[in-house]
Amino acid sequence: MDQRRPPDEGADAGEPHHRQERPESRSSAGRHEPRPDAFAGSVTQLTAPAQDPYEVTTSRVREIEASGWSASGEQARWYAAVTDVLRDYLEAAHGLPASRRTSSELISLLPPALLPAGLRARLTRLLVDSDEVKFARARPEAEAARGAVRSARLLLDAWHAAPVSPNAAPHLSAAWGSPRPQAG
Repeated sequence: MDQRRPPDEGADAGEPHHRQERPESRSSAGRHEPRPDAFAGSVTQLTAPAQDPYEVTTSRVREIEASGWSASGEQARWYAAVTDVLRDYLEAAHGLPASRRTSSELISLLPPALLPAGLRARLTRLLVDSDEVKFARARPEAEAARGAVRSARLLLDAWHAAPVSPNAAPHLSAAWGSPRPQAG
């Protein structure tokens, strides 16, 4: 099929449209290979600067609060999003494989530095409540769901103040998007 370019200034309407050739050269073996300078700068253009996991997570918590999911009867979505951001934060800021652990495994995985005075009980309550909503179909009141976000904020603040693990992976935060609505 003859593909033609629409007429524009300086172009003949009957002239066939040609694809722009890739910048390449022939090697001594006769193969086409990209020129070394052909894609210069591509990697730096694709690499986003690492974002602070705490800032990313608190932004995601604000998005969850603004979503209205708890008030519209979507408590499972609300709780899943809240616990997902906590797990994502632990992975990015502290290098813990939180998203690949059950709630009870996660609680036992956390080092004491991340669970000072009373936070273990708060995290346990939040994860148990979330599991009940997601898996046992419990339907807490909207105020209880808002309490889950308050607990998440308190945990995030404590974790942010804790020493950062040498295994932390802050580069993961650049890939984070908005709250994940699916159960995690």
